[in-house]
Amino acid sequence: MTSATAISHMEERAGAARILHIDIIRGVAVFGLIWSNLNAGFYSGPTTNADVVARWASSVFSGGKFFTLFSLLFGVTLAMQLARADERPRPIVARWLRRMVILFAIGWAHALLFWPGDILRDYAISGVVLILFRRASIRTILAAAVVALTLASNRESLSIVTTRFLGRNVSAVERRELPDSTLQLRRKAMGAASQTGSYAAVVRTRFWQQSGEWVRRASPPAGPLNWIPTWYLGLFLLGLVLGRQQIVQRPDLHSGAVLALMLAGLALGLPLNVYLTASPAWLTSHWASWPLAITARLTLSLGYLGSLLWLLQRGRWSSRLRVLAPVGRMGLSNYIMQTAFLTFLKLGYGLGLESVLGWFECFVIAACFYAAQVWWSNWWLRSFRLGPVEWLWRRLTIHGSLPSS
Repeated sequence: MTSATAISHMEERAGAARILHIDIIRGVAVFGLIWSNLNAGFYSGPTTNADVVARWASSVFSGGKFFTLFSLLFGVTLAMQLARADERPRPIVARWLRRMVILFAIGWAHALLFWPGDILRDYAISGVVLILFRRASIRTILAAAVVALTLASNRESLSIVTTRFLGRNVSAVERRELPDSTLQLRRKAMGAASQTGSYAAVVRTRFWQQSGEWVRRASPPAGPLNWIPTWYLGLFLLGLVLGRQQIVQRPDLHSGAVLALMLAGLALGLPLNVYLTASPAWLTSHWASWPLAITARLTLSLGYLGSLLWLLQRGRWSSRLRVLAPVGRMGLSNYIMQTAFLTFLKLGYGLGLESVLGWFECFVIAACFYAAQVWWSNWWLRSFRLGPVEWLWRRLTIHGSLPSS
């Protein structure tokens, strides 16, 4: 058996075929999630040389890149499920939609209990749109991805984009999208509760603040279509293309495409991220820099994907990194565990360290917590087939309820 075949072999887990190197890549991305989220929550500013280096490294190498990588793999997952459904005919659409509904519910609970910046609801909404492209041609999917990413780079709601397209005045739409006095008060209450309130008070204020934000986003003329996160949708569509072409599942058969992904990261993504990090704040805050930032993030993330695919075709590296596969298999559980830990670390009902930790300390904490997750994930999967949240998601999708005690 060749090393490439060994890396790409299928493992039967919880009734679904898994590919080892995809789990490893997802496991690598899980580290980037806590690295990004920790840095996003602490703004004490660099105070030492180590903080300066850590802040620079975070901006260049982390800053949204691993969320992007994680999202690309979500699209690949749909492609794999569609391929299995074609082999064994079954109604995948209804099952997929149930999965997205349950994921949305998990996301709401996650936002209220731990992390207001939850991305699971955005994933669920994008996933509902994604299934519409299950039989579309590669060209159509790529065109839709370009449109979605272009809309994301614009940073405007679909209501504003639609109003501009119709040649009408956007000022009324912009006023509707501004938070009213009630929502402003809810935001202030959220900030106060986060610093000094109890856990129950934080959850209550999160509920009112989050509900108000979602209602505000549904402004006419696009209404609830504004809820579609075009950035994640675009990434899911790109992942669907990569999965349809078998580039991620069988990198040994697509060495040219893998090298192209690597070059996208090294020749374009890395220099762009270095440039944006070194640029003065007034330049990077300009509206024209956002499309450049989107390009920098996407190309470096694709470079990460290509580099990992290339590396994991080497038997030595696949053996060394195999320990990360359980982290990827339990990616959802590990993500929620990370956010629960981070909110306890920074908010008033926990340790209250939001304004205390520096950039280098954040990196050390992220690395240590991730190491603990590597151990825990390997320990857990020696006894169970799924992570706890993955089990809940699967159970509710298949059976619609939890087993009675």
